[in-house]
Amino acid sequence: MAIKLTIDDWEFAQKRPCCGVLATAVAAQTTFKEAWAYFLGIQPGAIRYSGRWKGGLTLAEIEAGLKNFGVQYREFRWDDAEHAPPADVAGKSLRWFICCAANPATTYFVITTGHAQIVQGSMIMDQKGPTKLGDYWGGNKKIKHVWQIIEAPQAALDTLGLPLFDYVLQQKGVK
Repeated sequence: MAIKLTIDDWEFAQKRPCCGVLATAVAAQTTFKEAWAYFLGIQPGAIRYSGRWKGGLTLAEIEAGLKNFGVQYREFRWDDAEHAPPADVAGKSLRWFICCAANPATTYFVITTGHAQIVQGSMIMDQKGPTKLGDYWGGNKKIKHVWQIIEAPQAALDTLGLPLFDYVLQQKGVK
């Protein structure tokens, strides 16, 4: 998934407990600062917070943010058929979900106990940057909710710049 995220945005995001804001920005393919401004209440129709807010969001607030940014998503299902019921993966570990349930070619917005992250293949994205499952600190966290992100057309993705996963891995010297 390609997104537009500047170096300044990345440094801003790393210093805050803002996993939901960052995951929303990644899913929406928008800048972190734009997502932050929405949740902070700077943009019209945004959620209003006090000056002490550090970035924590509820499930309903994340869903409102996804809708605000036009992200197409759906509940995780075992079957891709539109009529299939949502899968019950609540209580399973993030590690189990990635290894046993997730499609490696699909991007997911996963909410676990006290955390939100984007999962793509065996890579997990949060404030620490993209990390492989084996090195991820929260692999044993229990799942509360999973949304499957429906990808934008490739033409739209091509206009948004380098994929964040690749960019950060290059910065870490992995790629």
